[in-house]
Amino acid sequence: MSIFFGATPGRKGQFGVAALYFKDQLPASVLRLRAVACVDDALREIIAVAGEWSEMSAVGVAAPLSWDGSARGLRPCDHEILERLPTWAPRPWVRSAVALPGAVALQGPALAWALANEIKSGQLPKHAVFETLPRASLALLAPEHKSDLLLLSGRPTPAAHAKAVARLLARLTDSNIVRFDVPPPTTLFALEAVVSALIALAVTSPALGLVTRELDGGNLRPLGARPVVLLEALAPR
Repeated sequence: MSIFFGATPGRKGQFGVAALYFKDQLPASVLRLRAVACVDDALREIIAVAGEWSEMSAVGVAAPLSWDGSARGLRPCDHEILERLPTWAPRPWVRSAVALPGAVALQGPALAWALANEIKSGQLPKHAVFETLPRASLALLAPEHKSDLLLLSGRPTPAAHAKAVARLLARLTDSNIVRFDVPPPTTLFALEAVVSALIALAVTSPALGLVTRELDGGNLRPLGARPVVLLEALAPR
C-alpha cells in the first residue's frame, strides 16, 4: 500500500491537493481532492491523509523547485521540455520561476520546504518530492485532446471548462489508470493535482508501464536536487 500526493500551488481557492492510494495494481484510487487557500492548508491535508493511512511515498508539486541563474531563468530541462511538446502547445506552459505568478513561484518551493521540515520533526515519514508539469504531460499523453487543452488555456465559460476537464479525465479513467472514491475534478487545477499525484506514482513504480521522463532541475537548488518529471504515455489496461 502506498499513498501519493499531487499539489498545484495557486491563489486562494485554486491550490489543488490530491491524494492517490495504490496497492499492487492499477487503477490507483483518488481518495481525497481538495481546493485549499495556502501552503499551511495544503500541508494540513497531506498530514491528515498520511496520518490516517500511516503511509506516504511521494509528492508531485506543479511548480518550479529549482532555478537557473541566467537572465531568462529557463533551465536546460525547460528547453528540453519545450522541444518535446507538440508544436501547438502554448510556449507559456513552460515558464521560468521569475516569469510565474507569485502564488505559484513562491508557494511551490514553500510547500516542498514545509514537507522537509515535517520529516525532520517526525510529523511525516520520509518521502520523495518531484517537480511536475501536468499540463505538458497531458499534451504528451493525450494529443488528441488538443482542442480541450487549448480551450482550458484561455478563458472558457464555466460549462465549457467543466466539459473539457471531464473529457481529459476520461482519458485517465477509460485507460483504467485511476478511479475516484471522491467526486472527480471539475476544474483544471484540480485535474492537474491528480495528474501530479499520478506522476509521483509513475516515476517511483516503473514496472507499471507508465512512461515518464526524468530531468535534472536547475543549477540553483535551495531545496536540494528535485527531479523534474514528465508523464509521456499511459499503459492501457
